[in-house]
Amino acid sequence: MLYLICRLATASVRLPLNLLNQPVLFRVWLIGTGILFLLFWSSGGSIDDARHTGHSYLYFIACWWLAAYFPERQSDLMPRWFQHVKNHAKSDFRFLLLAQLVFGVFAYSQDIFYPFSANRTAASYLESHHLDHAVLVVPEAVAQALGKSTYFPEYDKVGKYMLHSDRYLPSFVSIADKTHIDQRIWRYVSKRNKSENVVVITDQPATSATLKKYFLWQAPPTIIRSERYYLYLISQGTWQSPQNALHRSM
Repeated sequence: MLYLICRLATASVRLPLNLLNQPVLFRVWLIGTGILFLLFWSSGGSIDDARHTGHSYLYFIACWWLAAYFPERQSDLMPRWFQHVKNHAKSDFRFLLLAQLVFGVFAYSQDIFYPFSANRTAASYLESHHLDHAVLVVPEAVAQALGKSTYFPEYDKVGKYMLHSDRYLPSFVSIADKTHIDQRIWRYVSKRNKSENVVVITDQPATSATLKKYFLWQAPPTIIRSERYYLYLISQGTWQSPQNALHRSM
C-alpha cells in the first residue's frame, strides 16, 4: 500500500513536468489548474474532494492531448534530469489511468452498497412509517425530498425553501445566536406538540437527556459522509422543553 501511494504521488508530480518542453502549454496547464483550485477554495468546498480532483484530472488529460499540437523545445536546451522524466512518461501515464480505473470501480461499488445521500433515505423512512404528516423540524433537503414544509428557526417561519443567499447561515452564526435559534425551536415545538406529533432531525446526536428519550432512528452511513442524521419523534402532548437541548445538535 505504501508503495502504491508513493508511486501515485511520484507519477502525479513527474507526469506534468513532461510539458516543460512546451512552455506555452505548460503555462496554460499551470494557470488553468491554479484557477480551478481558486474556484474550489472560493466555493467553500474541500480541494481534495473527489469531484474537484476529477476536474483537475480531466483538465490535465486535455492539456496532454493538446501537447501533440504544440512545438517542442530543442532537447539540448532542457536540463539533464528532464530525460529521466521523459523516459518514464508512458509508464506514469499508464499507472494513472490504471489508478483511475481502480478508484472508479471502488466508487461504483460504494454506490451499490451505500445510499448516495441521507436526505432521500431519511425522507423514505418518514414516508414508510407514516411520519411525513407530522410537524417537521428537519434539514431543508429532507423536507424537499418529502415535498413538505419544515420550520426554519433562522427566519422563525415555516416553508419549503430557505433564501439562497442565507442558505449556509446556521453554520456561521455565533454561539449566542445559536442559543437564540434553539430557543425559537423550543417555542415552536412546545406550541405544535400540544396537538400534533413533531419530528426533529439533527446532524449530530443530541446531548440532552430530555431529547435522547425521544430518539427513534439513525440514518445509515452514506456516500456523503457529512450527512449523518438522527431522528427524534416527539409524540403529541409529551414534550417538556429542556434548556439548550439542541445546542450544537442542529
